[in-house]
Amino acid sequence: VENPIAFTSRTLNKAEQRYSVIDREALGIVHSVRKFERYLYGRTFTLRTDHKPLTYLFGEKAELPKLASSRISRWALTLMEFDYTIEFIPGKDNSPADALSRLPQKVTNDQDKNEYGRKIAQTKLKDIGVSKKLLKIRTEEDAKLNKITRFIQQGWPTKEHLAEELWTFYEKKEELSFEEGILLWKGRIVVPESLQQSILHILHEGHPGVSAMRSIARMHLWWPSVDKEIEIFLKTCKPCQENRPWDPESPLYSWNIPTEPWSRLHVDFAESFEGHNWLILVDATSKWLEVVPMKQITTEKTVAVLEDI
Repeated sequence: VENPIAFTSRTLNKAEQRYSVIDREALGIVHSVRKFERYLYGRTFTLRTDHKPLTYLFGEKAELPKLASSRISRWALTLMEFDYTIEFIPGKDNSPADALSRLPQKVTNDQDKNEYGRKIAQTKLKDIGVSKKLLKIRTEEDAKLNKITRFIQQGWPTKEHLAEELWTFYEKKEELSFEEGILLWKGRIVVPESLQQSILHILHEGHPGVSAMRSIARMHLWWPSVDKEIEIFLKTCKPCQENRPWDPESPLYSWNIPTEPWSRLHVDFAESFEGHNWLILVDATSKWLEVVPMKQITTEKTVAVLEDI
């Protein structure tokens, strides 16, 4: 009897999703060997695969595959560092590795989905501290959510026939559901407009910051502008604003008022303007302006122009 002592898995990135079947199967072997390298290196072990071509490419007597992809050749070279034998095992007999991928999924009916939705709604209501009765009443009174509810039950019109304020809901229509008078999006309660400020006050108990409030909201509730309104709400919270850490302000320094003309000059350059470079000079006392074209902006040329002025 074999007893698994560890498992490993990972998702494929976008590039790996385009691999051929043999490359994906080989990637599984290489990933597993690398993952458990500290246990396998220096030991003799057995690799089992349900993809028979790999037994020839990575087999005991196999040389670097000449006709395989360069990727397979690199992986074969990597595996040569290990002392292993490779065996073919049909997928149906490879239960420790293939059990989950071959597990039949339970077919759910509408009744199961409704029961699931009810349980989610009850849990969320308990977490956010709003009664189910109040939420149902306010949802019924909300004209916008009333339309969404009707569309869910009777079918959606095309986007062109919807008011712009409903476009966000239209884009999420496949993820919206209506359970016992409560509108849900991805299992999160859609809050009617009349309750949104109350919910924000509940979320802000203990004065958490923006990230913490958004994190709580994303677990339990939603409305189209919830992230933006959380940010605005925190800016209007007086205790938060009074106790937030402020960056120290740099002290302001002012110029002394000059006592006579040309005692202090302010100089700068305007480069590549109207096809020329320009030296601009302003007298701090009289505000007299001098503008001189410059063919070259160098220290020597600048000093010469200033001496001439």
